[in-house]
Amino acid sequence: ELDFDLLPDGLRSIISWLGDLIMRMDALKWENDTPVFEREFILFLDEIEVHLHPRWQRKILPVVQKLFKNAQIFITTHSPFIVNSVDGAWIYKLQTNENGNASVVSKHQSNTAISYLSEYISTFGVDEEFGDRTQKELDIFQDAIDVLQANSSESEINHIKELAKNLLRKESIAITNTVGLSLRQLSRLKSIDISL
Repeated sequence: ELDFDLLPDGLRSIISWLGDLIMRMDALKWENDTPVFEREFILFLDEIEVHLHPRWQRKILPVVQKLFKNAQIFITTHSPFIVNSVDGAWIYKLQTNENGNASVVSKHQSNTAISYLSEYISTFGVDEEFGDRTQKELDIFQDAIDVLQANSSESEINHIKELAKNLLRKESIAITNTVGLSLRQLSRLKSIDISL
């Protein structure tokens, strides 16, 4: 047993709002004796992921849907783990204008077969896969490849090799795969030997 104050903030938050919701629903005068967990109602949850570990973020919405199977649930979130935790939910991407008014710029249905990275890109507009410094190095590498496709000079080839070697020193499988794929594609397209 743990004292409530010793629980992680995310878990305490879930227990608090869930307990409060159930007590309020139980206290309401309903037209029939339908059990609390079977009632039809609308539930608004703001940033349900706050203080939750990504593993918990992946589980919280399916659990809430299972608990309140007849509820219509609206949530706000900045987490691809929440967005990608259920299939078939409508996702409305909102954007504010210069007056501070929000409007829907796109909508699509959630799909758990989409990767979290793809969700970051499509729903949240975050297209950087790596930290800022590494992403800038990858962008420079890609720009150099674009230049080489137009101009296959020896100096450009050496420049790309140097950039690739610097990236590969990071000892990241994702970067190794990204750089390797780019170099293989370039070799095929331009018939250039770019072995490191």
